[in-house]
Amino acid sequence: MITTIYASASLDKIDTLDGSTYAILEFARALVNDKQYLPRADFALRANYVNNKMVESFGWSQEIVRSYIKLGMAFIDIEIRKLVTIEPRTLFKITSSKRFASVVFGIKNAVGHITQQFVQNLIDGLKASRASKPDKPTIWRGEKDTSRTCVIPPIKEDDQYTGTSI
Repeated sequence: MITTIYASASLDKIDTLDGSTYAILEFARALVNDKQYLPRADFALRANYVNNKMVESFGWSQEIVRSYIKLGMAFIDIEIRKLVTIEPRTLFKITSSKRFASVVFGIKNAVGHITQQFVQNLIDGLKASRASKPDKPTIWRGEKDTSRTCVIPPIKEDDQYTGTSI
């Protein structure tokens, strides 16, 4: 049986944003390496449990392990030092869904230091602007009880007489 020994994360590292992001990415890469090189019996993600002695010692659920593995797989070929200024929550967000694949691709292709603002601009670029509703008048009015009522507006005639006709 192959065992992997992990360096314990000191509290000095985790006190800062850079340190916590660095520790999370380092740990995510270690999990990816374990998944690749350990036999399936030693590292198995099954339907209801995680069978990894190191992960069990943390008391993590299957979903947390999967999110760390997705994070590790997404940024396996990027230096960790380039990503330390990004908030961990943002990293987990962009690796959790295929919707953000272009953001991950943009980070991989970025030259130089990557900042939180740069990643936020990539995420904002994905948001499609909603088409505004036309300002066409309607005869339907919403009521407090969520029902709809037909309200016929006053009708203006050509000879300046006004009234309501039904």
